Amino acid sequence: MLSHIDFDKVLRPYGMRLKQGIIASLLQNHWSTVVGLQEAKKIYPQVIIGNKIIIIAESTTALAFYRSKASDILHDINTYLAGSFVLVEIQFRVGKIPSHTARGVSIKRKEKVYIDEGLEGLERIRVLVEYRKMQKMKRERGGN
Repeated sequence: MLSHIDFDKVLRPYGMRLKQGIIASLLQNHWSTVVGLQEAKKIYPQVIIGNKIIIIAESTTALAFYRSKASDILHDINTYLAGSFVLVEIQFRVGKIPSHTARGVSIKRKEKVYIDEGLEGLERIRVLVEYRKMQKMKRERGGN
């Protein structure tokens, strides 16, 4: 088991922007888990600025629909982050949803075998980073 690291203490010297980037990356990698598969095809988290998240919607129709569900989406995001970071506002923009979003589903299924679902917040990020490092080393050595 990996030793416990207090990420808030470790990241403090690097400022809030680094933490916001890590949280945004976590949400992007697990977006279909956070909001659901159908929603993940139509909206995507772009960036976190302060305590506001900017979400891309695939069309103006999707933008209008999901703007009306903003409080539910914000609740789902904050529930997923489990107190490690709190978002208070959502801003929607129309844009292109990245194509790699659909691939995240198969990656998540594979990770569920190795990642304890009870882990939350920054502890979960740490475990996922270590897991990905192990997978990369395994691929570089030619293993499965």
